[in-house]
Amino acid sequence: MIYHYLKIAFRNLIKYKTQSIVSIVGLAIGFTCFALSALWIRYEMTYDTFHEGAERIYLAGNKFELQGDGFSYFSPNLLADYIKTNCPEVEKVCHIRYDSSRKPMKYKDTEYKMLQMEIDSSFISMFNISVLDGKSRLILDKNEIAITEEIAKQIFGKENPIGKQLLFPQSNNSEKTIVAIVKSWKGHSLLPFDILLSYEPDDLDWNRSECQTFLRVYPDSDIKVLEQRLTNYEIEQDSHKWLRSTPIALLSTLRSTHPRKDVNVKLNHVRLFACMGALVIICGLCNYLTMLVTRIRMRKRELALRKVNGASNANLLSLLLSELALILVLSAGIGAMLMELILPVFKYLSQINENTSFFYSEVLIYILSLVVITVGIAAVLIHYINKQTLLEN
Repeated sequence: MIYHYLKIAFRNLIKYKTQSIVSIVGLAIGFTCFALSALWIRYEMTYDTFHEGAERIYLAGNKFELQGDGFSYFSPNLLADYIKTNCPEVEKVCHIRYDSSRKPMKYKDTEYKMLQMEIDSSFISMFNISVLDGKSRLILDKNEIAITEEIAKQIFGKENPIGKQLLFPQSNNSEKTIVAIVKSWKGHSLLPFDILLSYEPDDLDWNRSECQTFLRVYPDSDIKVLEQRLTNYEIEQDSHKWLRSTPIALLSTLRSTHPRKDVNVKLNHVRLFACMGALVIICGLCNYLTMLVTRIRMRKRELALRKVNGASNANLLSLLLSELALILVLSAGIGAMLMELILPVFKYLSQINENTSFFYSEVLIYILSLVVITVGIAAVLIHYINKQTLLEN
C-alpha cells in the first residue's frame, strides 16, 4: 500500500515538474538555513552553562566607550578586594589574566602554541577545577603550572608529565614545572584553556585594568542591589578620591550580550537569519499546500471513485499526504547536500569547534521536527479540504 501511494505521489511530482522543483528547492534552502541557524543560536546560548552555579557567576567589567558596546572585560586588580569588603551578596571573587590567542611554549626544542590562563586560588574553588594527577590541592606558585590531560597526551604521550619543565618565551624564557594534570571543561566556554599558570598582579592601581574579575553571588541574591552598590561608588588612592562604576554581566550570556572582538557574527544577526529561514519554509509550504488543495479539487472524481470502492478517509488522507512526505524527504536530502557544501564556511563563521557528526545529528533533529510539525498541520488542512470535496462530489 505504501509503495502504491509513493508511486502515485512520484507520478504527480513528475506531472507538475516546475511547481515541484520550486517547492523542493525552496524548502531545501529554508530547512538548511533554519536548522543551521537554530543550531548556532542554541550553541551560543549554552556557553559556560556547565559550571556549578553558572546562573550566579558574573564578570565584573569596566566601562570603556571606545570598545564595541562600551563594556570592557578587563578591570583593576583592586576591584576583587573592594567587592569582597563592600558587597555582602557576593560569595566568592577571583581574578584571572586571559586572552583568546594561543601563546608559544617549548619542550625539548619543540614549540607548541597553547591557550594559557593565569589564575588565583579562588578561581580553582569557584570553577571546581578537577585535578586528575599530581598536586591535589591546586595552589600554583610562580614557577608551577598545570596542564590538561589532552595537552599531556599531545606533548608527552604515555610518559608521566609531572615534574617536567616547559619553557615560556613570553616570560623571559622562564622554565615552569608541571605539578598537576587537570580536567578540561566539560562544555564550550569563553575561557578555554590548555595550561594554567599562577596569577601575579603587575600593578595595584585603580587606573590600570589588566585582569578579569569574576564573582559568584549567594543563591537568591538581589542582583539589582548589587548593581547599585557597584554604581558610582567612591574609591581613594594616593590621597585622591573619585567615583567609579563597575558593570556586571552574567557569564553564561556574556558572549551574546557583550561579544568580544573575535566573535565573527553577532547573535542578533543569527536570529534574524533564522527568522528568514523560517519565512522561506512558510512561504514554500504555503505555495505547495495551495497547489495541493487545487489538485485535490481537480482530482475530486478520482477520490470519489476510491471512496466508493472502499477506501476509508484514512486511506485517502495517507494517499494525499504521501506526496507531501515525498516532497519533504527530497527537500531534506537536498538540504543535507547544501549543508555539506557550506559546512566549512559555517564552522568558520560560527566558531563551533565540533566534529562533522555533531552538525549532522543536530541538524537532523531540527529537520525531523520541522517535518513532523509540517505534516501535522498539513494533515488537518488536507483532511478538511478532502472532506469538503467529497461532499461536493
